Amino acid sequence: MGFAPNSWTSLYEYLLKVKGFSYEAILNAGLIISKDNKNKVFDRFRNRLMVPIYDSQSRVVGFTGRTLDGSNPKYLNSPETDVFEKGKILYGFDKASSNIRKKDLAIVVEGNFDVISLHAKGINNCVAAQGSSLSKYQISQLCRCTDNKNIVINFDSDNAGISATKRIIAEVESLSLNQQINLKILQLSGFKDPDEYLNQNSAVDYFNLIDNASFWIDWELDQIFLNKDLSKVENFQSVVTALVKFLSKLPQSATRTHYLQKVSERLSMGQARLAIKFEEDLRKQIKGFRWHGRSQKFELPNEVNQREKNESEIIFYYLHSPNLRIFIRDELINREIECFSVDHHKIIWDSISKVEELNFGDNYLNKIRDSKLKNEFFDLNLLKLVTDSISISHPEIINKLSFFINPNEILLATLTNSKRNLLGNLSLLERYKSLKRCRHLIESWSSQRLNTLENCISILIDRNSSQTSDSSIEIDDLFKDLNSDALKFQNLYYLERQHIFSLDKQRCGKYALNN
Repeated sequence: MGFAPNSWTSLYEYLLKVKGFSYEAILNAGLIISKDNKNKVFDRFRNRLMVPIYDSQSRVVGFTGRTLDGSNPKYLNSPETDVFEKGKILYGFDKASSNIRKKDLAIVVEGNFDVISLHAKGINNCVAAQGSSLSKYQISQLCRCTDNKNIVINFDSDNAGISATKRIIAEVESLSLNQQINLKILQLSGFKDPDEYLNQNSAVDYFNLIDNASFWIDWELDQIFLNKDLSKVENFQSVVTALVKFLSKLPQSATRTHYLQKVSERLSMGQARLAIKFEEDLRKQIKGFRWHGRSQKFELPNEVNQREKNESEIIFYYLHSPNLRIFIRDELINREIECFSVDHHKIIWDSISKVEELNFGDNYLNKIRDSKLKNEFFDLNLLKLVTDSISISHPEIINKLSFFINPNEILLATLTNSKRNLLGNLSLLERYKSLKRCRHLIESWSSQRLNTLENCISILIDRNSSQTSDSSIEIDDLFKDLNSDALKFQNLYYLERQHIFSLDKQRCGKYALNN
């Protein structure tokens, strides 16, 4: 600005007397602090190195001031003004946006001086948020610049940086789970921040770390395990509790199955049998943590009839396509279809399991997967053995077996592409459950919003709030706080709808199948 501190006693006097700005304009710009009147004015950024903050059109809208005399805070930003809204400004975005587009990647660091340092060393696709988190507006800005919505968060490795990273994840996790953003986390081990790392390493080294940054789910799981001695019972239990709470947020999908297996291996510390057991236990605990739509209240009449048809066809493929038996068992587990809903289907399925257990012993599936028993398992004449078993134990449903013993020509024809048809039936069963869950969430969402409004009004009446200029802000903050549960139902609903969409893709045969 051409301000010469030796010529003028303050920035305020310079702007007022030389540049001709009014007291009100300087005050509203956040450059001065006036506690009482014009006679008591202080420069907000006195004894600080001032760095201008630009908006996306390269216009100065605020400043960051770094202390030069050791006073606190170390960094001081301009207050919010008509032109400077922290939630809408990304420091360095005006210079980084074109490079973000070229690299299809945005790097978000913690401070403005980190951005300056990284740009100086050739890492010119990085920006900083003006606060401890990213707003939805800022996320939208970054996503518009990246075709594949690739964003890497590289905050400081201290506790404050980790907490800020978690706040960002909480803000965008629903977007990530809906595949609307690809969020990764880079934490520089042994270095406080990117600037410190680049003082000892090259830009190429840094970009290599960026390429190998952890997906946000992996980073969150690493935080759960961090510094936990699993040989101690209390640590082990706290980790399991945290894992159940975290994994239950993930929609039922191949992703959740993948992470269930991954954390089970970590819990078992390399013992394969224990890993299988831990996975089963975690899956059960997650089921208890989530609502799965078992109530008949949320089921439509036409779904009941269709579900019976799907269940009968799955049992048909199990009996007539032996090579798919392990696949069917695994799919039922992964899709969390615990048992069939129709009574005679439950009996038939239980009889199948008992016949198999009688021939191959306890825990037979794990023994069969990687052994010579697989061929014997496939050769087992289940249809005859199950028919004999049911005729003795449940003669009242023997007539229900005719569907499986004497299938019609149309059903037999489906055996030529049994895996694809089977996947369609499994997807439909899972879809019915998700639809019921959606109906439950809509009801919960609606009732929670109504309760929130009533609670908000009640609290405001109790406080006897006066109609001041701040009352609208108080109401907004209060409603946002009380509305958090309703927003959770809303996010869960949209995640479930996304899962239903993926199931429809499976059912329509758009996923490649390995026969």
